[in-house]
Amino acid sequence: MIQKEPAENVAVILAYLPTEQSRKILESLPPSKKTEVTSLLATSREVLPEVLSRVNREMKKKIDFIVDGTERLSAILDQSDKATRDEILEFLGKKDPELAARIKKSIFTFENVIELEKDDLQKVLREVSLDVLGFALRGVDDNFREQIFKKISEGAASMLKQELELSGTIPKKKIEDAQHDIVGIVRKLEKEGAVEIRRKEAPANAGLAAAGAEKDKPAGAAKKKDDKKS
Repeated sequence: MIQKEPAENVAVILAYLPTEQSRKILESLPPSKKTEVTSLLATSREVLPEVLSRVNREMKKKIDFIVDGTERLSAILDQSDKATRDEILEFLGKKDPELAARIKKSIFTFENVIELEKDDLQKVLREVSLDVLGFALRGVDDNFREQIFKKISEGAASMLKQELELSGTIPKKKIEDAQHDIVGIVRKLEKEGAVEIRRKEAPANAGLAAAGAEKDKPAGAAKKKDDKKS
């Protein structure tokens, strides 16, 4: 139903829905509308009361009529799949390179987890079950896993390695959901002031495995092969 709404209405709706719902809606939009909604959502702007009334008459009673687009879009892209994230960043890069760079810098995805300080990572992992962490690590390469192992206790690392060895084939959706859950925990702890996100300059796709759902194919194989060629 929301796909039939004008792009302006969709952008307003996504600005105030929970991030997970916004992500799902954004991913479901046709490419042309997705880019239009992205442009509107990424731009901080005044939202007129009559526009809000048209979208949801009750919404105008609860908000200040200002949409902080950059922060909101970053939060949605945190939880989006890689294809959607890359598509939107590419579009924004062509339209407004400075805005695209600002949003890209503020995005925190699962691949950024290894950038957390050791103490902060341990705080995050205390709120993550072993099976969820195991699912999430099935979608990354061996180098990424080793960096995680180095920042947790030997006992936790041993149990995690065993979990990875014993688990069978994991659906890609389950891997992505586990990674999104962990990113959500990082963001929650950041808002609470419990952890600090310190960003490092790194390739956008560093650490992500090409085929995380296949057990019998090492997730880092493709990367190692390329390294040898170079």
